[in-house]
Amino acid sequence: AVASTVTPTGMVAAGKHGIGVLSVASYTEAGIAAAKTQWAFCERSAGEAGRPAPDRSTWRLVVPFHLAATREEAMTDIEAGVHRWYNEYLIHTLGASQLPPMESGRALAEGMNAFGGAIIGTPDEAILAIKKLQQITSGFGCLLGLAHEWTTREKIEHSYELMARYVMPEFQGTIESTRSSLEWTLANKQSLMAGRDAALAKAIAKHAAPTPTDGAG
Repeated sequence: AVASTVTPTGMVAAGKHGIGVLSVASYTEAGIAAAKTQWAFCERSAGEAGRPAPDRSTWRLVVPFHLAATREEAMTDIEAGVHRWYNEYLIHTLGASQLPPMESGRALAEGMNAFGGAIIGTPDEAILAIKKLQQITSGFGCLLGLAHEWTTREKIEHSYELMARYVMPEFQGTIESTRSSLEWTLANKQSLMAGRDAALAKAIAKHAAPTPTDGAG
């Protein structure tokens, strides 16, 4: 796979050589904006190189996430850590001088959530956020979580567990049979219960209660 940020260069290389793409700047506003049109560069480059149309399943988006039982808990967990990551790492260490320093980690996290550059909240909110990314990009193959240390190891591991148990199955098709069974049962519950009640009544009628005896011998 080839890394891609905001410019078309990575997508052009991926299409030309028939390899996958890692969109490593998906957590920035510029990266999200570029994601709307990036795949077209890959398709055009593949065509110019005489290659088959690229498969969107090879496109991976990199997005940070942190999940908890409630949105408020998730925000409280990471607001200090995301603040330091943004100001001390992205701006100070990496030298992203075009980014304005943020005074509030909570405001930063809320802003990233709003434009799709992060997923901070509950598993249900994560499902909605990923579906929004699918709409923005018109389809991609894999979501890669940006590793971070925004909170404690225990809370990070719990976030991973929530993602694995409640979010990933939604997109991997592993709960489709269970959901289909539920929907079929809901649609047919009246006839199923009517059949059950009829069977119970028939069994009771067939096996009538025995006549009690007076014990005389």
